[in-house]
Amino acid sequence: MKKNKSNMFKNKTNQQLETYLKLLKITSIALITVLTFLIGISIYGFTTKENKAPFIASFVIVLSCGIILLSEFVIMNQIKNELTLRKEND
Repeated sequence: MKKNKSNMFKNKTNQQLETYLKLLKITSIALITVLTFLIGISIYGFTTKENKAPFIASFVIVLSCGIILLSEFVIMNQIKNELTLRKEND
């Protein structure tokens, strides 16, 4: 069953939403750092090594984690919108 976007965060308090937003920001920064490191390793491997298979695999990991990162940004945007709506209604 699909959750309604407008009701996804309605049962949480402002403090819970702000804490969740901070957690998402921290995990996003960590994920960006790891992905940048993996991209660097992949580019190095593509340009200098004969056996490119491990570097192709690490690049696939970067692409799949990039999708996770995008979903985190979407959720952060929804939380920010919910917090803004609550502040406007108060």
